[in-house]
Amino acid sequence: MEFEGIVLSVSADYLVRDRDDIEEEEEGVRLMEPYVFTDEETVQRIEADEMLIPYAAVEGVQYGEFNQNTP
Repeated sequence: MEFEGIVLSVSADYLVRDRDDIEEEEEGVRLMEPYVFTDEETVQRIEADEMLIPYAAVEGVQYGEFNQNTP
């Protein structure tokens, strides 16, 4: 599965399919239809349409082409 954005945070690393699914807001970074890296180094869809990661927890945001396996 291909992804265009990744958000590194203190609790987990999250991926989105399209770079437009990452929105920077006043409180933090909002992700639309996010996926999370699992301990098995695959990604799994989170059961939320969107989530907000506070800036205090964000370690970095990267854009590009990322290919990851899904279970």
